[in-house]
Amino acid sequence: MIVLDRENRIFTLHTLNTTYQMKADQYNVLLHTYYGSRIDDCDMSVMIQCGGRSFTPNPNEAGSNRNYSLDVMPQEYSTCGVGDFRLPSVELELKNGSHTVDLRYKGFRLEKGKNLRRVCLVFMGRKMRWRHL
Repeated sequence: MIVLDRENRIFTLHTLNTTYQMKADQYNVLLHTYYGSRIDDCDMSVMIQCGGRSFTPNPNEAGSNRNYSLDVMPQEYSTCGVGDFRLPSVELELKNGSHTVDLRYKGFRLEKGKNLRRVCLVFMGRKMRWRHL
């Protein structure tokens, strides 16, 4: 079952025994908030611990908010070249030779398929799909 909280931009996927949840945050970064035993519908992003981090950059949109850094946030897709120094989930080489990728949530669309309903999340014009299990 797919549960969408449009107002808070939370995407929850339930199977018989498990729950998987993602949330688009205030800077349009898709965060991984929960995977584990099945739970009731709630916002698990309250479990993300934010706090001042020394020597970690924050995105321009965060201004002087030192409590937000892509280097420590639980991103669904970490990338390189935008302040996240962990191993990237996605590596691309652009035509100009750059490897910088800044994936940001743009929206979603529900699609009906053959006995399946799927959520299509859009990142700056690129589509990524999750299927209901």
